[in-house]
Amino acid sequence: MVILMKFIAHIRSTDYEEQTVKDHLFGVRELAESYGDKIGVKHIAGLAGLLHDLGKISENFNNYIKEAVYNPDTTIKRERVDHSTAGGKLLYTMFHSNGKNNKFEQLLSEIVGNVIISHHSYLHDFLSPNLEVPFLKRVKEKDIMDFTSSVEHFFETIMDETSFKLYVAKAVAE
Repeated sequence: MVILMKFIAHIRSTDYEEQTVKDHLFGVRELAESYGDKIGVKHIAGLAGLLHDLGKISENFNNYIKEAVYNPDTTIKRERVDHSTAGGKLLYTMFHSNGKNNKFEQLLSEIVGNVIISHHSYLHDFLSPNLEVPFLKRVKEKDIMDFTSSVEHFFETIMDETSFKLYVAKAVAE
């Protein structure tokens, strides 16, 4: 059982209004779906929007964002709180790493996962010139603080696991 708390995605600096992670994820999913629908990838785009900030569902990120906004003179290192890997890691864990998923689920988890982990930068290479696999280092090997509790909270309060799997199935069909 996850302790229910309010997870914050953004705090507006003008009036300190907080946007919850749930509202942010559903808002971005809706926007991504509207763009993706125009080219026949509504659910693929929506899945990226839904999971892009999964890592913000953590006490660590909550503490970071509050400190950054309410105490702007303190030195906060953004790198300390990796919020963009968790969504890709969830897709990889659920739809690729267990060997029981079909090739379309595996491919979807790689493509959408890479979009998610890249959403604050450029698209990452799957294979580097020296034959390393940076994508796998990030979604498979990287230890993410609060990952398990973030996923549990996501399924308990944002989208239940059955609905999530049905949504992913729609993306796979596309």
